Amino acid sequence: MNNVKLSTVQARAIELVLEDRRVKKTIGNYLLSPPDFDGRTRTSYFICLDTGRSATTQQEPPIRPYVKYLKKEKALGMAFQTITKHGDIGQDIRSMFIPDEGEIFLSIDSSQAEARVVAKLADDEETLEIYDKHDAHALTASWFFGGNESDYSKKVLGYESPYRFAGKTLRHAGNLGAGSTSAIGNCFSKITHCPFLDNRFRGRTYCQRL
Repeated sequence: MNNVKLSTVQARAIELVLEDRRVKKTIGNYLLSPPDFDGRTRTSYFICLDTGRSATTQQEPPIRPYVKYLKKEKALGMAFQTITKHGDIGQDIRSMFIPDEGEIFLSIDSSQAEARVVAKLADDEETLEIYDKHDAHALTASWFFGGNESDYSKKVLGYESPYRFAGKTLRHAGNLGAGSTSAIGNCFSKITHCPFLDNRFRGRTYCQRL
């Protein structure tokens, strides 16, 4: 994709393909996930994987049997940790779950936990300071797409901009040593109407700043 300039029709076609995948995943994995026999939705937890992280999955046998659901054999419940909180569907999906009367749902998330570890191991105090004082993903988006941090900030906009989400992807890709070509590819996968897709200078600028 690095040397290919897409026409408006081609970019729109790819955008529709990505949107179709997103909609099908949302419907199949979340909206049509079968509840347990008592009507409640549950998940299975893996406390610690080989990577040290936790994970969730549907309640597959032998925990729960498969059930016939909409003419298909499906596992009960859903993988709670995969429910996105981003974009225009994240909050809608999460709103399906209603706590019992007198109870609340509590969402706890560390601030840039993995990225901070990378910066700490690299003795990169400047980047650690960025995480404390800035919206790092919005700032990264500004390096790639132009503009200022505030143009993509979740606090300023009140929602998760797709450009900020691309900035988040680019930030983590940079931590893994991604070059300018990978940076542009990641941008392309998140924002198909990005006006800078054919501009390798943007990718190099991003890598230099990161």
